[in-house]
This record gives sequence, structure tokens and C-alpha cells, in this order.
Amino acid sequence: MIYIIHGNDYSKSREQVISLYNKTKSSQKIELKGSDIDQKTLSGAVFGVDIFGETPFLVLDISDLKNQAITEFLPILKKTPENITLIILHNKEIGKTNEFLKNAQLLKANVILNNKFIKSNVFRFVDFLFSKDRNSTYRELGFLQDESADSFYIFSMIIYGLRNVTNAKFQTSAFKEKSDFVRMRSIKQAALFSKENILNLYGILYDTDLKIKTGKIPPDIMLSYTIEKIINL
Repeated sequence: MIYIIHGNDYSKSREQVISLYNKTKSSQKIELKGSDIDQKTLSGAVFGVDIFGETPFLVLDISDLKNQAITEFLPILKKTPENITLIILHNKEIGKTNEFLKNAQLLKANVILNNKFIKSNVFRFVDFLFSKDRNSTYRELGFLQDESADSFYIFSMIIYGLRNVTNAKFQTSAFKEKSDFVRMRSIKQAALFSKENILNLYGILYDTDLKIKTGKIPPDIMLSYTIEKIINL
């Protein structure tokens, strides 16, 4: 039996590999990295048996495999004995033009896609922040942190959001080039701040950045500190 397991949720894919292995009676598990082997090595693994006549549980990681190698490997994999469990594994979602997927029917392969649903959206976080929606801001921040988003990247996006609000408040030439949707949203956010507030915010963000770099503000409270400074203006 052949399985093609792919998608960006690599942890889930590895769990499925373990689960499939536990369901087999094979005592030997062979893992091969496609980019490190040739046709001879693959053929030996696919058609090899041990001295007791036992077939292996075979995992072929194709994450770094080039198209030429795929073309060379396919004729071997098409002859895979039915009593072998072969996992073709990729750490990302592979496209429909990939030769393994195109030949899934010929390989008689079960295709399993494991993609992680991304809840976080840094732009949504910035929108809520400059709309002064505290609850939604912290909810989005939680999603970002759950997915290990870099705090310094999030901080840089706050500066990006401030720049948009500034352009709207002062009606800059850059603002006039934005789409209608972006302009309308930025105008609503800019209405929540006075011109003096906005100028003060630049000073606050600069001061925050300096305090972080000098150790006066711990990085783990940097974002909540900045959020409260903006919302309370």
C-alpha cells in the first residue's frame, strides 16, 4: 500500500506515519531522504526483504527532491509490491502538477493532505489596534503568539499601521494613491487620534524601541505595553 502524505502541518503528517507503522506487522522501518539516494538505493529498499522474508515499512521523504529524480524514481515505485507499506512524504503541500500526484492513480496511492489552519493575521491585529478595539486586539495577538509570530516583527507592523493612520490624518500624497478600501479604513482610524496624538505616538514607539534595546522593557511585555499606550491616547 502506498500513501502520499503532504501539507504544511508536518507534525500531523509524522504522527500519521507513526500510526500507520504501528498498524503494520513489520519490525523494520526504513526512512530515506529522496535527495540523498539514487535509483539503486531506492530499488533495494522497495524490493528488498530480510533473511526472515519480512518486508520493510518504507518512508520516502521527497521534500527536497528535484523533478528529474522524481521522473527517475517513478518507474520503480510503480512496481512496488502490494505487501509493502510505502509512505511518500513531503513537508509542504505539493502542487497538482507534481509527478507523484499526477501518477497517484497508477501508483494506487492514498493521498492525505495535512494543512494547518492559520488563525492569525497581523494586518487584522493592526486594524483592531488602531481602531482602539482592545478585546479584538488582544485576541488577535493571542493567535499570533500561539503560532510563534516574532514579537519584533509584530512591533514593526504597528509602526506600519501608524504610518497609514498618519498619511490619512495629514492627507499625504502617498495616502491618495491607496485603494478606496484602505483610505476609508484609515480615515476612520485617524479620526480616533488628534494630530498631536499621532506625533506623540512616534515618540512613544521610538522610546519603546530604545527601552527594549537597553533592557528597560522586557521583550515579553513589549507588545502589551505598546498596545496600551496606543489605545489609551
